[in-house]
Amino acid sequence: FVRDNCIVYTDHTACGACDEYCPTKAVHMIPYRDGLTIPEVRSALCVGCGACENACPARPYRAIYVDGHPVHQQALRPSAKPLEHQPDSGFPF
Repeated sequence: FVRDNCIVYTDHTACGACDEYCPTKAVHMIPYRDGLTIPEVRSALCVGCGACENACPARPYRAIYVDGHPVHQQALRPSAKPLEHQPDSGFPF
């Protein structure tokens, strides 16, 4: 998070786009001043997706940058279970 690029800090206007788009809530808003909130990043929750960076309206430089993780884990494939009922030929519904 680059505070000097954040529109809450530079323009004294409410935002929170990064918090709204973060799927893991690694970015959340904390009180700043005059009723405004400013982002704080919890690195342990960040999965490196970049949603916050893409949502940031600050231009020309974003207020938040994401370095993606070099290795992403993939969920295990569920074990295949045989169907209890085999549909008749034709349309099964």
